[in-house]
Amino acid sequence: PGRGAFAAELPGGDDFGDLPPQSARVFRQYRGPLQFAGDFFLFEFREMVSDISKWSDIESLYQSSSANGQGQPSALSRLILIPMQQISLSFPPDVSDELAEAKADMEKSLQQVVKATRMTNAAVSEGASQGQVKDAEKAWEAGRSSLNRFYALVNTAVGAEAMQPIPADPSKSYVRTRQRYTQYKKGLAICQNRGGSNLAGVWGQLMVYGTATDPCGDMPTVEAYLF
Repeated sequence: PGRGAFAAELPGGDDFGDLPPQSARVFRQYRGPLQFAGDFFLFEFREMVSDISKWSDIESLYQSSSANGQGQPSALSRLILIPMQQISLSFPPDVSDELAEAKADMEKSLQQVVKATRMTNAAVSEGASQGQVKDAEKAWEAGRSSLNRFYALVNTAVGAEAMQPIPADPSKSYVRTRQRYTQYKKGLAICQNRGGSNLAGVWGQLMVYGTATDPCGDMPTVEAYLF
């Protein structure tokens, strides 16, 4: 069977170091979602944290939903935590514990961001305090550190620079730009409006399940965007 659109050749081909076959298979599936989590965290989530007018959106991203009587993971879980969890569970024991710890630290950071950006009645009427803003930014930076630590652990296990760490400032040098990220998201939205079956629901679902088959024809593949 062919690979999903997230798969990409590592330097020197499919050299996964000492990864067992099952770990290599899961890594192929979730490498793209895991990298896209960083782009979301850098280009979109950071902006939401920095812009008080968007704080209410953060709360909605953190809330789980219910469909057909069953609980569904939150958007932040689908975008960030599930890819981290899938990889940490599938990697060898000598690294999986450290990966799980980094994932837990990321989850804690997301919870702290949500707590810091939750608007009380006083904050709604008077505006957020400087303390709230600083707490939110501090929690975001802690999350960035956890995600980059996760990337570094994966790179060590894989034996290649497969994951790209994200900078603290999106205006600094990075392999992708905010413009490229925004354009790709617009392409996903257009594709969904055309009825792309793999784009139903939140765009992050596409990444989590690795079903990046392009039903629109003219939309760049995720692989082309990321790598």
